[in-house]
Amino acid sequence: MKTIELGKTYFIELFDCNYDKINSVQTIRNAARQLINDANLTFIKDATHQYSPQGVTVIAIIAESHIAIHSWPEHKFVSIDLFSCSNKEVNIDKLSETAKEIFEAKKSSFKKMKRPFSLTSSKSCD
Repeated sequence: MKTIELGKTYFIELFDCNYDKINSVQTIRNAARQLINDANLTFIKDATHQYSPQGVTVIAIIAESHIAIHSWPEHKFVSIDLFSCSNKEVNIDKLSETAKEIFEAKKSSFKKMKRPFSLTSSKSCD
């Protein structure tokens, strides 16, 4: 059995953020595009949703896969998930600092996870 890496997932969590910034579709949409640019990835299109009474989700499709940003203003919390199947290394430290500045977070954490896939022999679908 052979294992290949399909890509990497990068997780950023932001705590004690500015309520107004994380409850703004435009701010979060702009943040997604800035993070994509900073990671040297390729933006294709995005979708947004403003929840009632609060909260925002922005999902952007990139040539390398996607980025999703979700906010919970009532908890002053933002979660960012970036999946890339590119061989380019993403500077997660820099992206985390950029996101922290955009949302005025007082604390952040991040991690990277490889996405391995085990190949097994394939059979025909006859």
